[in-house]
Amino acid sequence: MLQLGTGLTPASVAVTLNGNDIYLTQGTDQVKLDGMADGSGKTGVAQVQFADGTVWTAAQVVTMARNIQGTVGNDTLNGSWGADMFDGKGGTDVEIGNGGADTFIFNQGYGHLEINEYDFWGGTAGKVLQLGTGLTAASVAVTLNGNDIYLTQGTDQVKL
Repeated sequence: MLQLGTGLTPASVAVTLNGNDIYLTQGTDQVKLDGMADGSGKTGVAQVQFADGTVWTAAQVVTMARNIQGTVGNDTLNGSWGADMFDGKGGTDVEIGNGGADTFIFNQGYGHLEINEYDFWGGTAGKVLQLGTGLTAASVAVTLNGNDIYLTQGTDQVKL
């Protein structure tokens, strides 16, 4: 169990993922849970307990980490080998899936998104680009430039 002290609340702690490592961050304070998202259940912690009594189970922490959220600014978001959900929230973002059945969310007004899905073993099965309201097959232009596919509508663009 990881016991967090006074001043650290569920609302103030960001849960992020880099590869299979999970980070709990508040301001400049950070705890790294090595390999916790590797799917084995043998790494990380069984639960995270806050001073107010709130408890996050290991499964909850992994789920929070795999729902990868960006900001309206420019972000580079990294996933794990497992199934991750990315929502960059706009700006100029790079989302790196690292394998698994990943879902990438892109809504109208998000700006520019580059998706890098490196999966040497699983191919493209189970990978989803979820386009939001206002982005339709009829309104999005699809172009090819070298090995890259671009989906463009107005100033919004996704590079695959």
